[in-house]
Amino acid sequence: MHKEHTHSILVIVVGIIAAILLFKFIGTTNLSEVFASANKRLILAAVFLQVAMSFFWNLKWKIVFNFVRQKVDFWTLWLILFIGNFGDVVSPGSRIGGEPLRVFYLEKLGYKTDTSLTTILLERVYNLIAFLFFAFFSFVFAFFKLSLPSWLMIAMAGAFFIVLTLSYLLFHAFYHEKRGIHFMMRIISKILPYFYKLKHTRLSKKYKTYNLFYAHIYGLIKHFFNKVVVLSKNKVLWAEGVFLSFLYWFIFYFQAWLLFKAVGVQIPFYFIIVMITLSDLIGFLLFIPSGAGIVEILMVAFATTLGIPVASAIAATLLIRGIYYIFGLTAGYLSMLYFEEK
Repeated sequence: MHKEHTHSILVIVVGIIAAILLFKFIGTTNLSEVFASANKRLILAAVFLQVAMSFFWNLKWKIVFNFVRQKVDFWTLWLILFIGNFGDVVSPGSRIGGEPLRVFYLEKLGYKTDTSLTTILLERVYNLIAFLFFAFFSFVFAFFKLSLPSWLMIAMAGAFFIVLTLSYLLFHAFYHEKRGIHFMMRIISKILPYFYKLKHTRLSKKYKTYNLFYAHIYGLIKHFFNKVVVLSKNKVLWAEGVFLSFLYWFIFYFQAWLLFKAVGVQIPFYFIIVMITLSDLIGFLLFIPSGAGIVEILMVAFATTLGIPVASAIAATLLIRGIYYIFGLTAGYLSMLYFEEK
């Protein structure tokens, strides 16, 4: 059996187990009563915050574009960001996989692929810095202040170590071209096959084989590394990018806090940071689309350690993740249709 097939089977099995466990939790609760009594205005406000998050994410990306002296309309870039978010939702991994889609649609508008890749990589790096800050805080807090099951502590420590290692390799790769290219291609090669098969990209017509497409991307990665090194030394760009990334995560945590309040649960804001960050951290390492099933179970497990009723924990979790999924799929798909009809 091929390695790819084995990995796909394992992903499916893990996803099925996660879904069974989640539905088992749901089946033992009075979930419908919690949803019926939920504060609809707060839920609507949380939806608005999802839009606000994408706005500041796009603003950060637009600032990077400005630094590479590329003119791009904010609204157009926002639609492409929605498409990238769609890719994040459906591709293996937690919130990764939308980059090739963003590059493809920018290329259709006439932007050079190496420039697009540079802007995307940098805005992702700024986001990573903010996330690592919250991850470090969450890990230390959970280790010393929370009484968590041993399996959760082990998973949390393993995930934190792996993400720190990958982050070190990524930053190290910025200043060593050969290592950087190798590192980037190792990551991208996990995503490209799914992107190549997507119907809307039509890459199978442009590139007769996947190997030709891979060779094209390799050449672009090699070419754009020089631009990345130059821009990564710009202090003003770092300050603006990191600030907007922190703002993005703060809104994300506030949205989750608001949704817990919507189902009648008053939860400390610092605990929201710990719960969301560590669940995302562990889910990041499981190549299931957006960590579906696993992240939800982890969030419920964290919430119940605080004494929150299971029904309320599940209801808030489903609202948090549901808004993310529905917004990402709907806005992304409509944006793709818009570009296809132009």
